[in-house]
Amino acid sequence: MTMLAAALAVLTIDLKPGEDIGAAVARARKERQTGERAEIVFADGVHTWETEIVLGAADSNFTFRAAHPGKARIVPGVAFTGADFRPIRDTALLGRLDPAVRGKALAWEVPAAARTNFFPNALSCFTGLFQYYAYEYRSGWLATHQLNRVSKMPLLTVGEREMQIARYPNVGDWLWPEKEDYAGVSARSNRLIRVAGNCPGKWKWNGADVYAHGYLRGCGYAPDHMRVLGWDAASNAVEFAAKKIAQGSRYYFLNVLEEIDAPGEWCYDSASGCIVLYPPEGFGKATPCSLATFRGHLLDMNAEGTEVKGLVFAGKCTHAPIRGEKSVGATIEGCSFFGIEHYAIYLNGRRNAIRNCDFRDVHAGAVVIKGGSAKADAPGSNVVENCRFERICTLRTGCSSGAVSLMGYGNAVRHCELHDIDEIGILNTGAGNLIEYNRLYDISREFSDSAAVYAIGHVDVYGTVIRYN
Repeated sequence: MTMLAAALAVLTIDLKPGEDIGAAVARARKERQTGERAEIVFADGVHTWETEIVLGAADSNFTFRAAHPGKARIVPGVAFTGADFRPIRDTALLGRLDPAVRGKALAWEVPAAARTNFFPNALSCFTGLFQYYAYEYRSGWLATHQLNRVSKMPLLTVGEREMQIARYPNVGDWLWPEKEDYAGVSARSNRLIRVAGNCPGKWKWNGADVYAHGYLRGCGYAPDHMRVLGWDAASNAVEFAAKKIAQGSRYYFLNVLEEIDAPGEWCYDSASGCIVLYPPEGFGKATPCSLATFRGHLLDMNAEGTEVKGLVFAGKCTHAPIRGEKSVGATIEGCSFFGIEHYAIYLNGRRNAIRNCDFRDVHAGAVVIKGGSAKADAPGSNVVENCRFERICTLRTGCSSGAVSLMGYGNAVRHCELHDIDEIGILNTGAGNLIEYNRLYDISREFSDSAAVYAIGHVDVYGTVIRYN
């Protein structure tokens, strides 16, 4: 790590892969002079970032940038390469794989520390807080089903993409239980569901490795994850953890080793502690890979003049990589975000700008912008512009928030491209906002009560202009 001052205007810290970002920020705070901008410059390569950096009022004018845009990769978790995957020798794993895949799939043993963090047992393979509805709180459903709560999942990135966790049926298909599919008349019958073809009966169930994802309450705009207990041979049906799955709900099974059948699919097997991957096209020993395990924010910006430029954020679980509840004059420019579980950016404040960024493979909404007061006629003047959003809202839980959520007063989304979005493209719940010159297509692929641009709010929501999209 080297340090130099340039004309007493900028204090620059060069950060190499393997060096501690927290230590770099601490040194910048200590060494910079009044009025200087502190600049953390990330050298080319992979940087593991598992420290939450909180910028307060005294931390104005911090810059985090790549030495060469797009060449510094930020990994909030375990970073490894294609060389760490090995041919599968475990006969138990091989026996469960499709014969056509056995000579192609590879295995990576998850490090013990990461397994403790993310895979301590099958129940917490998917971690986090389940998003229950108000009626479930009132009925006591939550109190009686604490053990069944699951929400989030580990994220595997390979190269420049998040990998698809193995599922049944395959991408694009759903299972739709009807009245005759509910097995038996016992107290368990409403969570025993038959599946056409009895395919789950052929799987080897390792505890609760398998999960279901879908619109399990019958509501077409609020999907959930749910534990699957296993196969009930007596009823010839799958047993779900919850007591009620609405008739007509659509869902699919996740993390099914036997269903790996296409390049880019993977599964975590708790018995062996391995991730099994059918390598995607172009995969090699030098291919960068990551398993997202860090759950906090990377940057919590409550300062003025923060800049984030040219960085690639590869894989992030739970909380948004970049957040700011009191951010003023921040600029996030030329960055890429992929394999993100929740939001990529959440900003509440004034005069913040997100420009020329690329968002893809984000499970929930990608960007949330807030700020400004309609009652005080004080615009937020926040803007999202010239950004690209692709494959967004693909595996969320809870109600829709849109690929871009525009709140507050006097904010704008313009000149952006949004496509392959499972739910709302741009959601406006604020007043006096501007949505213009955006290109939106292949939107609302899965959600009901959805639209390319969805405007909703209360009586004080007025004056928003939607034009030239």
